[in-house]
Amino acid sequence: MQRRSIFLITALILLTASSNAQNTQDLEKLAYEKLAAGDLDGAIADFTRVIDRLTLIGKQKHAGDAFAPLDDGVRAVEPAAANAFLGRGRALIAKRQLDAAIVDFDRAIKVAPSEAAGYFLRGTVHLTLKRHRLAMEDYDHAIRLDRKHAPSYAGRGMTKLELGDAKAALADYDRAIELEPRNAALYSHRGDARRELRDADGSWADYERALKLNPDLPIALRGRGSWWLQVDEPAKALADLDRAIELDPLDERAFLARGMAYLRMGNKEAAEKDLAETLRLGPHLAAEIAAGRKRMEAWSAKS
Repeated sequence: MQRRSIFLITALILLTASSNAQNTQDLEKLAYEKLAAGDLDGAIADFTRVIDRLTLIGKQKHAGDAFAPLDDGVRAVEPAAANAFLGRGRALIAKRQLDAAIVDFDRAIKVAPSEAAGYFLRGTVHLTLKRHRLAMEDYDHAIRLDRKHAPSYAGRGMTKLELGDAKAALADYDRAIELEPRNAALYSHRGDARRELRDADGSWADYERALKLNPDLPIALRGRGSWWLQVDEPAKALADLDRAIELDPLDERAFLARGMAYLRMGNKEAAEKDLAETLRLGPHLAAEIAAGRKRMEAWSAKS
């Protein structure tokens, strides 16, 4: 009789969990819609509700199991919660709460360790924070899990480029473009690598390809603006950089490039304003600002 009661209780728990799961899927869809619309606080609230529900379902399914890890909130969560952790982490990135985002990506990886997305997103935060070794480890792991995960090749390429290995970065971008030939951002990133390698024709072609696919892609406009600056056409650079900053006013490298363009044109007041904004947004760029100043001074001395 007691065994029959336990069986009935377990059946009821699983039935309730199944019903809750459908409602949870709808809520998760709504959270992603809010994320896409830029309602970050609303998205975070809904993703948190999804996670709370799936934590409850996970614990219900383990009811009566003396060995279930119910003291560990992550391990007791349903695997489906990985998407909610990833979604909330993306929203936290958009809010510039990067350490909190890493916590959510850590949780997603614990819940679904065989999925590449968690490693990719965590690697991207590490790259943003200039933790290059950790970024490389995460991108490498994501690629081992999914050899066709184009974003991870791109992220690894960006890491290699920041570490000064443009040639190795180019190989990763080539692979990413092979996998996603319609992805405008990938051409822009490859253009950056080619520009570092002094391949003027190749980088120009990549920026043009990127802007043909997406005329309002800020990183491509910034890249082409930097290309114009590299060939000593600061006025043409300004047109692209003005538009890039209009589209993405948080891009510190666009402010850096525009500041250099203003220096080259002799507009020191505008240059100092942009370089101050560069440092506010990206304090790690101080050395690049100093090097850029010397380069602009050398050009001016030759003119």
